[in-house]
Amino acid sequence: MAIALMVGAYGAILAYLMGIGKTLTAIFNGPPIVYSLIVWLLVSFLVFKGIDLVAGVELAVASFVVLLVLVMGLASLHHINI
Repeated sequence: MAIALMVGAYGAILAYLMGIGKTLTAIFNGPPIVYSLIVWLLVSFLVFKGIDLVAGVELAVASFVVLLVLVMGLASLHHINI
């Protein structure tokens, strides 16, 4: 069970990294492996520095995502046809 859990966790992390690489390639062009490696290095650095830094970065990223969704929603209000 422990081996299956570890394989599943590493598989999920790999899938997320591949998805991030493809998404950033669609936005910025370039090879997806480069973007995946950059994200992996950044996240590894954050984890290495400690949980406090990870928590602060997670709060900032979550706040940015909420703000981005609100801005997109407000920007698309004039396209709604009731």
